[in-house]
Amino acid sequence: MFRACLRFLAVSPFTLFMMDQKNNPALKGCAISKRGKLLSKMYKELSQNQRRELNMRAARHPNLGKRSKTEITDEKRSSRRKSKGTFATFVKNNYASVRGLNYRKRFAALSKLYNLSRPIQMEEVIKSMPKGHSLAALPGGKGSASVKAKEKEVVIAKAVQDASEMLRAAQKEGGKSDTSEKKPTRKGRGAPKKEEKPTQKEKKVTKKK
Repeated sequence: MFRACLRFLAVSPFTLFMMDQKNNPALKGCAISKRGKLLSKMYKELSQNQRRELNMRAARHPNLGKRSKTEITDEKRSSRRKSKGTFATFVKNNYASVRGLNYRKRFAALSKLYNLSRPIQMEEVIKSMPKGHSLAALPGGKGSASVKAKEKEVVIAKAVQDASEMLRAAQKEGGKSDTSEKKPTRKGRGAPKKEEKPTQKEKKVTKKK
């Protein structure tokens, strides 16, 4: 069994030949099937001295180490794990503040809050401007610092207003859900009891009396 494992994990002369021909320009651009045929043809055309040298190198070459299943799974998991982006961490930290909103409006509010937290670039300011409104129309010229500062202030104020309105709406909806009292049902204790009508037997008894 031990000999079979060594034989299975050993490096063959053909493997070394493939490693030597890795950067061969004649094999570049070929399909895998065609490349295998060319490599086998080249290997069969080798002289006896070249084959003897490959056999000696293969005997000296260390065996391929067998990896356990845990090592393979750990490598796969590490490759799948990706570093979380800044927006993902922001959503995780601030999701509780928009929980009272409708689920369709939550990420819109979070995106506006996220845009407020990061520095605003001038290109984003120009994109957010309404159509027909240009920087040249404002006093101070197209590229002046005063115009840029004004545009940034306008965008920041608008974003803050939208985010604050969304947060207020979320707080109101959360408060309503907590303070709302359940109305007593008919089957509950507070429901008025219906007057039971006397049966025919009870009517006969009352008449006899």
